[in-house]
Amino acid sequence: MPPYHTELPPAAREFAELHSVHLRNQLQWDPRLLPEQIEALVAKFFNILTEYYTSRIVRPAADRRLRP
Repeated sequence: MPPYHTELPPAAREFAELHSVHLRNQLQWDPRLLPEQIEALVAKFFNILTEYYTSRIVRPAADRRLRP
């Protein structure tokens, strides 16, 4: 988990955890993936969700206008 996971609002944390668990369950059925690969993919997915949530949803509207 990213270091800023604990700084997320509860709703964002729950959203990212729920979708990460769902992804992990789906990937376990793919015989081509090793357990380490599954964990790496889930961690990357979790980081992407967290970054998206913090950059697009949590930030105030004034801050969003500064980004392209």
